[in-house]
Amino acid sequence: KAVVEEDRYEVFVTYSMQLSDKLSLQSALTEEYSKIFQDRENRTNERSFRYLKPRVEVRYDLTSTDQFRLLVERTASQLNLNEFVASRNIDDELINFGNPNLEPETKWSYSLNYERRFSNDGGSIELRAQYEDISEYIEKILIGIDDSGTGNIGDGWRKNFEVNLNTRFGFIGVPSAVLTFSYLYEDSETTDPFTTVKRPLRFSTPDYFRVNFRHDLEGANFSYGFNAHRRSGRLRQDVSLYEITDFDAHLGEAFIEYNVTPNVRLRLAGSHFLSEDARVFHKTFYDGHIANGDIKRIDVQDWTIDPDYVFSVQATF
Repeated sequence: KAVVEEDRYEVFVTYSMQLSDKLSLQSALTEEYSKIFQDRENRTNERSFRYLKPRVEVRYDLTSTDQFRLLVERTASQLNLNEFVASRNIDDELINFGNPNLEPETKWSYSLNYERRFSNDGGSIELRAQYEDISEYIEKILIGIDDSGTGNIGDGWRKNFEVNLNTRFGFIGVPSAVLTFSYLYEDSETTDPFTTVKRPLRFSTPDYFRVNFRHDLEGANFSYGFNAHRRSGRLRQDVSLYEITDFDAHLGEAFIEYNVTPNVRLRLAGSHFLSEDARVFHKTFYDGHIANGDIKRIDVQDWTIDPDYVFSVQATF
């Protein structure tokens, strides 16, 4: 039996200033204190952490509809206390050994945003570029000879570019129809603790598309819509496992709604009904340490979600 407890405190101060009619400054300085106590079979361990987390954001209004934002901040992650004790992954037949020396991950983040709001409440478009400098990155590490657990592997970085578009179809005479589209490009790098080879961060997804659509039929008390997404493959690696996951295009949900009265709404929604929320796991298992290159077996696993349909009645009183 193991007991893991954490106490966390924060002290902060904020400061804002209007530098000019178009330029403003918002800043904050936070100091975080935390203490972790562990007790396993009457063997105790107590550690304390202290992090200074500044945050500075500058906003510049180029016009009444165009704005630039520059943000610099430092953050510290919250630890998953389950990582301090051992657990077993039944699917991959791997044991995740607990790590009593796990430390929070810290990150310096630098981002530049540009936002343009369309006229007549027609929506907006936002562009964001971000770079993250990561210290004490949390990943799987070698414990013993051929076992692993969660630990800190050193430095890493992540950069991404994101586009978010929200628009009404007023330009074609349908202002009650709204489309939201987003695209995220991501690149990252760290040094793999098992092979010492440079690779992307765990579960990094280079490309991710998302679409949401909703149309409220004016005068008919009727609405319909859907959401969907598509992402590129991602990597997961362990001491004796190399895994690539491929994703199919995914229609998350489609729905129709009818307002019987202003206070009563009927809704029918279906999820995964096109059987396209599928993913394929390509798993290579190694006999012992992955760096030795002795392949034990290769598994290809198909994973799908059965469709589900929900009819609901929503009422307010």
